[in-house]
Amino acid sequence: MYSEKTVRKVGYARISTVDQNLDMQMDALKRYGVAPSLIFTDTLSGARNDRPGLVRALRMAQYDGMEFVVWKLDRLGRTLSGILQIMELLEGRGIAFVSLTERLDTGGAMGKAMLRLMAIFAEMERDLIRERTMAGMKRARERGDPHGRPRVMTDERVMEAVALLAS
Repeated sequence: MYSEKTVRKVGYARISTVDQNLDMQMDALKRYGVAPSLIFTDTLSGARNDRPGLVRALRMAQYDGMEFVVWKLDRLGRTLSGILQIMELLEGRGIAFVSLTERLDTGGAMGKAMLRLMAIFAEMERDLIRERTMAGMKRARERGDPHGRPRVMTDERVMEAVALLAS
């Protein structure tokens, strides 16, 4: 999908948690030719559709002949419907989609089919992560181990809050 002519490229990078790092994705986007000012980022789950960085990137990708670039398809989203919705939006605007890792060409039938298969696997991976997390939490509860955030509201603080609300 790479073209020798000058094409305006909009990049999008995403990580799910603050423990992760955007550097690898950002470097790959810059090497591909995306201007740093046109790389938009999020630190949110790919299952969410209200990601501010994604919204800004899609707003910038408005004109026929542009490229919307991600490091890997699952950075775009983690649900089949979400990825397909974005792809339809880009296709409707005449914007090429480039995934640097998968090197997809969505201009033909085979490329579109491959994109859908890969989107299914991205969603499946998210579902597997959720299943493993839930199984781990269930096992921790069975052992009596604490899980989740530490409790902030002690019994004393709850009583104080109730008293303040009542007054």
